Amino acid sequence: MNILDITTMTWSTPTQSQSVRTYLDYTATLLPNGLIVYIGGQSGSSLNASLTDMAQIQIFDTISYTWSTKV
Repeated sequence: MNILDITTMTWSTPTQSQSVRTYLDYTATLLPNGLIVYIGGQSGSSLNASLTDMAQIQIFDTISYTWSTKV
């Protein structure tokens, strides 16, 4: 994951303690509390992708740099 600091217009790649599957063709929404909610799309590689389970929502916490799944 890359992060754009809009104040300095610089990119960074934070260190993450968890590995996350690759997602394609998804939508992501930044909530006011700093969580990014990822919905839909496909998981896997572009050569071997499968539809994402819509009952499992991936969430990234921009403050703690951690991932969680909501079912």
